This record gives sequence, C-alpha cells and structure tokens, in this order.
Amino acid sequence: MLKSDAETLEDVRIVIVLLERAYYREWNVAGGESFITKQIDESIESMNEIVEMLEGE
Repeated sequence: MLKSDAETLEDVRIVIVLLERAYYREWNVAGGESFITKQIDESIESMNEIVEMLEGE
C-alpha cells in the first residue's frame, strides 16, 4: 500500500468514527431512526466500501 493510501485510509477511518458519533447523537435526539440517521448510515456504508478498496490494494 502506498503511503498516501495509508494516510487516506487513516483519514477515512477517522471520518467513520465521527459519522458514528453523529449517528448515535441524532438517534438519541430523534428517539430513533430519522432522515438524518438514514443519510449518515449511507455515508458510513460508502466510507466502509472505500476502506475495503484501500485494504485490498
């Protein structure tokens, strides 16, 4: 893996952690699933796909 890919992977993992924090915060405020939690969930899935792609290289 290239150094730039490793740095990107680290950055993407940080984004995932922040998205997860936002997801659970919104979940608690909304009392369950909301439009925002659905959007965040889709973003987390996309970020996980990037992680899989970078780890596969």
